Amino acid sequence: QLNSKPCRRGAVQRVRVLGALALVDGGETDWKLLAVDVDDSAEYEAVKWRRVDDIPKDRVGEIREWFRKYKTAEGKPENVFALSG
Repeated sequence: QLNSKPCRRGAVQRVRVLGALALVDGGETDWKLLAVDVDDSAEYEAVKWRRVDDIPKDRVGEIREWFRKYKTAEGKPENVFALSG
């Protein structure tokens, strides 16, 4: 979810899927959906996004970097993106 408000485990939310990232995990493709909570009124700009190209480039860069490194805290190597990133 691209909104600043975190998701709660088990919560049901209305979201708009804007795109996806493909990671390689254990030799298999692991898809990560990029979605925005359409009911989050605090994120006025994010609610207007309709596709990946609408997300600010620096925000996309931050998301990609987070997904690339998030398993390193567990001592695992950085993730690799599939399909040319």
